[in-house]
This record gives sequence, structure tokens and C-alpha cells, in this order.
Amino acid sequence: MKEDGITLMDRVAFACRYMPDTVLNTAIKQLLATKVKRGQLDAILLLGLGPSSIPLLENYVASSSDLQTAALLLCFFTTVPT
Repeated sequence: MKEDGITLMDRVAFACRYMPDTVLNTAIKQLLATKVKRGQLDAILLLGLGPSSIPLLENYVASSSDLQTAALLLCFFTTVPT
């Protein structure tokens, strides 16, 4: 799970196949926290486009200054009816 040369999708697939559920849950949470902190947009695969991905987009804009990409992603946000 800590190999940076492998895509997020492949790391998650490998982890789902070979890790026990308790270890998998912890590993996914740690991986997701790292991705969000670094502002790496591939974390959207795990977060989806909704309110939970706002910290990810904030960190992405802070690290890359790419406001256009973040704005485009915000156009596709899904919200839960209240």
C-alpha cells in the first residue's frame, strides 16, 4: 500500500485481494488521509465528488494553484437531499 509507483486503483485492488479486513480498513484510511493531505486528486476514486472531497480540493488548490480544475470538479458535485 505504500508503493508510490503503483496507481491508487491497483493498490486498493491488491489490498482488497490480499489483506485481512481489519488491516485493509486501516490501510485505506491511512492512504486516503495521506492523499488528501497532499492534495492528490486520485483520492476522488475513494471519496467521490461530494462534501467529503472538499478538504482534498482545498489542499489541491493550495499546492498547485490550479483553481480551474477544482472549479470544474465542483460542477459535478453530488449532494445528499436533506
